[in-house]
Amino acid sequence: MEQPLYTHKNEFDTEMGNLGYNASVHDLVVQAAHTELNRYFKDEQEAVRLWGWDPGSLHDADRYRIVQLLRSFVYQERLIVTALDWLDEKFGDYLRSSPEARRQAEAFVSSLNLAAARRAVDYALRALPGVPTDWIKNDKREQMAKDVLAKWQQKAPETDAHAPGTRDMMSGFHKERNAFDRYHDAQKVLEQGQGLVGAAIMGRLKGMPGLGGLAHYLVKESSLDRGSYSEAEQFADSVGEYLPPAFRRIHALRSIIDFHDPEIARTLGRRGDYFSSRPWDPEEMKKPDDTTFKGSGFGMELWRLKDQGYPRERIPDGLLYDLVDTALAVQAEYQLQCFFVDRELAKIIDTRGKDEQWLYEKTAEAAVERARARAEAAGFWGLVGDILGLVSAVAWPSSRRSPPSWAPSRSSPLSAPWARTRRPPASRATGTPPRSAVSRRTCWPPSRSWAPWPRAPRARGPRPA
Repeated sequence: MEQPLYTHKNEFDTEMGNLGYNASVHDLVVQAAHTELNRYFKDEQEAVRLWGWDPGSLHDADRYRIVQLLRSFVYQERLIVTALDWLDEKFGDYLRSSPEARRQAEAFVSSLNLAAARRAVDYALRALPGVPTDWIKNDKREQMAKDVLAKWQQKAPETDAHAPGTRDMMSGFHKERNAFDRYHDAQKVLEQGQGLVGAAIMGRLKGMPGLGGLAHYLVKESSLDRGSYSEAEQFADSVGEYLPPAFRRIHALRSIIDFHDPEIARTLGRRGDYFSSRPWDPEEMKKPDDTTFKGSGFGMELWRLKDQGYPRERIPDGLLYDLVDTALAVQAEYQLQCFFVDRELAKIIDTRGKDEQWLYEKTAEAAVERARARAEAAGFWGLVGDILGLVSAVAWPSSRRSPPSWAPSRSSPLSAPWARTRRPPASRATGTPPRSAVSRRTCWPPSRSWAPWPRAPRARGPRPA
C-alpha cells in the first residue's frame, strides 16, 4: 500500500532549499492532511474516534475506497512535488545568475519578514490593557518590528514548525499527552511568540511615560509557573499549543511564501469552529459543524492561499515575479488536493458512522418495544402467574422434599377422589392386603410406575436364543 510522502524518514522530499520552506511542514494545511492520513493507516480506530464515531464502524468496502483515495492523492502529490522541485532548481539558477538578482530576491524576502514582524507587534500591542493606539506611532512600530525580526533570526533555529505530538507519531513512538505535556508546549508558545515580541516592545517603551510598566505585562505572561494539574490544563487551553498566525513567520524566515500574509492568504478559523470557516448560508440556515481535517487532531488556526498573488509593483523584476507567482499557484494546488482528500475521507467515515449509529439506535428501540409489548400482553393475570410460579419454585424445589401435613402417608390408602374404592384381596393368614398391592397405588408421593388405572399385562413370549 502506498503511503503519503510525509513521514519522519522521507520528510526531506518536500524540503525546498532555494525556495526557503518545506512544502509539507510549513504549510499547515498540508501538514494536517498528512497527519490525518498517517494517523488513519497507523491506528484506524483512533482516527475514526476523532471523527466522533464508533471505532469499529468501518467495513471492508470502506477500507477499499479509502485505499483507492490514498493512491489517487499520492499520484497527484508526486506530480506537485516534482513541479516544486523544478521551481526550486529554477529559483536557484536565478539566484546564481547575477548579484543583482540575488539582491532583489533577498529584498523581497526581507519585505515579507518585516511585514510579518509588524503584524506581530500590532498583535502584541492589542493585548496590552489600556494602551491607546494613537500613542505609538508608525515609526515607533517600525523600530519595534526591526527589533522583533532580529530576535526571530536569533531564535529561529530553536523553533519547530511541527504540530505538538506529530513528530512522535510519525516516528512510531506515540504516547498520550497529558496536561503537563500540553503545558510545556504552551510555555514554548509564549516564549517564542509573545515573549520575544514583548521583550522587543519593552525595550522601545521604556522611555515613554506611562507605558514602561505596561510592557512588563507581556514578559510576565511568558513566565508563569506550572502549578497543579488543573491549572496546567487551564493554562494550556487559554494559551494554545501552537504559535498564533502573527508569530509563525519565525519558522521560515527564508521562504518566498508567507502562508499567513493577509495579502495572499485567508484564515479558515480553528478546527471544528463552523462560525469561522462555514458561516450561515443565504437562507439563514446554520450549516453543519466544520469537519475539515478532523482526523488530524489539529486545534490551531489554519490559513489557505487565495487565488490571487502579489501585485506586479510588489516585485519589480519580471522573472522573479513569475517564479514567485508560479510557486504560489503550485502550493495552492497542493492545498487543494489536501482539501479534496480530506473531504472524501470524511465523507466515507461520516456516512458509515451515521449508518452504524442509526442501526444501533433502531436495534435498541426495537428491543425496548418488544419488552414493552411482552409486558402489556402478560397483563395482571400474567403477573400473578409469574408470582405464583416463583412461590411454587421456592416452596417445592424438588420431589425429595418432605410431604405436607395433609398428605397421606406411605402406609395409608390414597384418599384421592379418583382413587379406586375396591380394596385389594386380603391375605389368607392375616386378613390384610398384600404390601405390594398397596405400595403401587397408595404410597406418597406417587412413583413413576404409579397410575390411577390397572396396568396392562406385559406380553410374554419365547425368550430369544
